Amino acid sequence: MLVGVGDPEGCAQYSLNDGSNPYLMAVADVREDSDCFVEFLIGNEATPVPKRYCLPIETIKQITLYFIETGKRDPRVVWEEI
Repeated sequence: MLVGVGDPEGCAQYSLNDGSNPYLMAVADVREDSDCFVEFLIGNEATPVPKRYCLPIETIKQITLYFIETGKRDPRVVWEEI
């Protein structure tokens, strides 16, 4: 689980532990314009993430907690292959 943390939103990417496909991103309920991006510090580098993958930080916390407890992606969230 890769988590981008911001205020007031964040992002979550789920992938297999060996790094192979598929890579899945949690998708916001409201579809945003594909030209809008938010930058998160990922791997010590500012990384643009499409706004459609940005969710409220409380949702990101829930996704993260679910992953910590189960090792799986949260089924309450829509995931999209990237």
